[in-house]
Amino acid sequence: MIKQKHLTDILYEAMLFSINRDFDTAECEFLYEIMDDGRPSLEITFHYELNGRTMGCLLSLEALEEVSVTVPELHALMKEFGMRAWYRCMMSCHKDGPVSLKFQYKNTGQGCVGKKYCKCQDV
Repeated sequence: MIKQKHLTDILYEAMLFSINRDFDTAECEFLYEIMDDGRPSLEITFHYELNGRTMGCLLSLEALEEVSVTVPELHALMKEFGMRAWYRCMMSCHKDGPVSLKFQYKNTGQGCVGKKYCKCQDV
């Protein structure tokens, strides 16, 4: 899925642009869903670590603009290819390592009793 890789790269670059300094690891959580009235909802939590210290930060305005378009595109693309609609996307990376993207899905009542999220998928 070339398009999925392109969208993932945009999210990764938004993280790097927002840190704009040295880091050991970084993690960004995207909570996305379509509300009952049809409006999309996107919440973002972002932090990075350097020398054992965790620092919360905000995405830059430019990165936020990119992410607010890219996350819904990624969500729609994955549904288009027959995947279930995810609720949470967690992107993490090490300074010199690969990017990890994990998706979690809302509890559908099938085998996930008592858990807010079920099923995690690495990409």
